[in-house]
Amino acid sequence: PTAAPQVVRQPLTPMRRAIARRMMESLHSTAQLTMTMQADVTALVEARETWKPALDVTYTDLIVRAVALALRQHPSMTVCWAEDAVERLTEIHIGVAVALEDGLVVPVVRNADALSLPALSAEIRKLSERARRGQLTEAEMSGGVFTVTNLGMYGVDIFTPILNPPESAILGVGRLYEQLARSA
Repeated sequence: PTAAPQVVRQPLTPMRRAIARRMMESLHSTAQLTMTMQADVTALVEARETWKPALDVTYTDLIVRAVALALRQHPSMTVCWAEDAVERLTEIHIGVAVALEDGLVVPVVRNADALSLPALSAEIRKLSERARRGQLTEAEMSGGVFTVTNLGMYGVDIFTPILNPPESAILGVGRLYEQLARSA
């Protein structure tokens, strides 16, 4: 007979416990669906190169900007789930997932569609820094209508992001890579 393996028990931090609770709540109370597609992001890469001398803009900044403008054009996507209804929000507040050493938080950029790219980039940077210092308030992490989570910088191609309740949609972004284009 073989001895049972030793187990090292590591208690969850309050943040890890909260993250686990929210993820389980999401998985049990929402219809999770993943769709994947590839997109030609040549214009995105070019936009970043154009802005870079004046502003240290990230791909996430540009993607959040594109999402905000798309949501403005498609208000049917700005809905949140209520217990017995779907509520359409009139303001476009976008969550941006920020990875931390001990978890993940989603600060919310208020009125993202009304911000210029430099202002949006500065707000994402400010919220991300506050998140990394553990200084976000509950108000800064609530009220979102849509979340963007980008794992491309980790070499991830495709993943299944978990909805951030009560939001009804999330965009998971994988890595950018060069690919030969087919001729028409």
